[in-house]
Amino acid sequence: MENKLTTLKNILIQYKTKEFVFIEPGGNHGDQLIYEGMFKLANESQIAFQSRTFDTIQSENFSKDKIYYIHGGGGYNKYNSGKSFKLLEFLVKQEGIIVIQGPCSIDTDEEVAQKLINIFSNAKCGAAMFFVREKTSRNYIDKNVPIEGFELGLDIDTAFHLNKEYLESKFGQTTNRYTLDIIRKDGESTTYMPHRSNSVILDPAYYATSFTHWYRLHAHAESILSNRTHSAILGAILGKKVFFYNGVYHKNRSIWEYTLKEMGVIWAGKETNLFTNKPNQSFIQSLIPSKVKQSYKVNRIINHLKGVPNQ
Repeated sequence: MENKLTTLKNILIQYKTKEFVFIEPGGNHGDQLIYEGMFKLANESQIAFQSRTFDTIQSENFSKDKIYYIHGGGGYNKYNSGKSFKLLEFLVKQEGIIVIQGPCSIDTDEEVAQKLINIFSNAKCGAAMFFVREKTSRNYIDKNVPIEGFELGLDIDTAFHLNKEYLESKFGQTTNRYTLDIIRKDGESTTYMPHRSNSVILDPAYYATSFTHWYRLHAHAESILSNRTHSAILGAILGKKVFFYNGVYHKNRSIWEYTLKEMGVIWAGKETNLFTNKPNQSFIQSLIPSKVKQSYKVNRIINHLKGVPNQ
């Protein structure tokens, strides 16, 4: 790919007279933070846009007068559903259109590189730009995906276009009720799972019932320990004390180095020895049988007593 290293905002300005189609590749509630940041950037740039999902774009009547933008994320790896690859492949096969992949991360794996090479080698679109959100992915693509005619860009995750004032006005005020330890439970989970004493332990991707609920889980935390990327990003934007640690591939560390470190987020990977790998319980929690504590309803009652919102 040709390494242009332009910014997403410059692209919006370049195509300001065209209508954009923003496509959500799918994911969990945390990915909505990516979309919200892009909506804000587009509105500030006075860009006209429509929204589509992975499913609804399949029946689209494509037009060369529109720009097709895929929201960024972390789907280009071998641990998730593969929707990101399928969506990109579908779009770049559309004759003559312009396709933009929003700032994302790429697993540095030969299998991933080969998938991208195959996708771009069979493209029929008029032009394509692929944005990444940190330098590890940029360097890997630059060296391992040698496709002519497609541009590579480097820019921040679009969630970083949000700020505390904007989020509070739209989704609610922040408070400091509990310490929140986040452990992801999907294909990107790891064996390293640090905890703090008497903290609330959950995975907001599964615990939250909506994006607003997902937001509130973080907004009411005093501090956040997380290996979910957008939990760390939201915490940093809201001014929380945030500890961030490794996922299953380089993504978390790379985003921390490129953006979150400057925002005061503390790296808490296994090598730092900041936290124990065994959670400490309160006296009351120790009296509750393990089977009971694992109950969905009981767990939510315990968390609610600690100040965790139910919705």
